Amino acid sequence: MSNLDTVLAYLRNTLGLSPAQAAGVAGNLEVESGLSPTAHNDKEGAIGLAQWEGGRRQALDAFAAQQGTSETDLATQLAFLGNELHGSESGAYQQLLSASDPASAAAVFDQYYERSSGSARQKRINAAQDIAAGNDPAASMDVGGGSGGSGGSSSGGQSVASKVGGWMGLGSTFFTVGVKVAGAAAAGALVIVGAMHTVSDN
Repeated sequence: MSNLDTVLAYLRNTLGLSPAQAAGVAGNLEVESGLSPTAHNDKEGAIGLAQWEGGRRQALDAFAAQQGTSETDLATQLAFLGNELHGSESGAYQQLLSASDPASAAAVFDQYYERSSGSARQKRINAAQDIAAGNDPAASMDVGGGSGGSGGSSSGGQSVASKVGGWMGLGSTFFTVGVKVAGAAAAGALVIVGAMHTVSDN
């Protein structure tokens, strides 16, 4: 199972997100880290799927220690992401639950959870739409825009159309038509907040 499959399964099955919302989150993580839990940015001291830094990286490290795992463990990072969304980042989670398409979900997650500068928001939206349509976003984008996160794609350069369209219970046509009409417009209307371009404790 690829990292993309694992991330989407966690978002859908454990966090209870809709296919569109899960794609929005995964699109952000693709841009941040290429979905690699070992991706790191030495300059900013950021690490992992969401490029946690500062106090939030310290919290990740402490969380991993409690689990008896490493901060670069994929399952640990997903559990930590869920822990944040149900705790300190519950506001971001509520905003995410209100998103009805991948583009809006990507924009909301960027604005309220990642709290980026917004400079790579369209890239995040595009990645989310690719994932929702069953395509591998890593095949058509540079990883790390907006975060400086390093690390290659973990999806192996292969199409994920059958997996996404299958276990998510939705075909690619539904997303391809819907998200490009209403989603991008709604996402573009969001107000950019914060100045950090990775998940920080600011």
